[in-house]
Amino acid sequence: MDEPFSNLDEWMKEEVRDDLKKILRELNATVLFVTHHAADAISFADKIMIMDNGEIIQQGPSNEIIDSPVNSKIAGIFGKVNLFSSEELKNLFGIERSSGNYFVKPEHFEIEKTNKWIVSECIYHGNYYDTDLLFNEKAIHVHLNIPLTKDELIGIRPVVKNIYPEQE
Repeated sequence: MDEPFSNLDEWMKEEVRDDLKKILRELNATVLFVTHHAADAISFADKIMIMDNGEIIQQGPSNEIIDSPVNSKIAGIFGKVNLFSSEELKNLFGIERSSGNYFVKPEHFEIEKTNKWIVSECIYHGNYYDTDLLFNEKAIHVHLNIPLTKDELIGIRPVVKNIYPEQE
């Protein structure tokens, strides 16, 4: 199936996707489903395979790929990511890591007491606030559960267990 839901309205897409998934499960059918829409892949597939230039980069259950992406490019398929060098992690958050580059997804930050990040934008997205922050010259993108106003100061830090090493 090549982009089977791409021309449907959201409400119709959900209904058709759910019905089709139910029918395919009842038939115990295997389907190759091609899409550029991450939400369609996550909600429809039991397993996901991500390819780049004809090469398989990562494959497995959707939750495994979302929770443990092998690199920032894979994580970026499902939304924005924040990139940090080991030096930036140490200087910005006091977090020690071996030399290299790391990434953190926007939902993997927590609020802390040190108010040094300046809010540059905060947009409500239903169940979270899409928030852009700036400290010195470093910009990051986080998802928070509280509204903030432009130029407000906030303390933020990545959840340590969700700092992923960048792999080629």
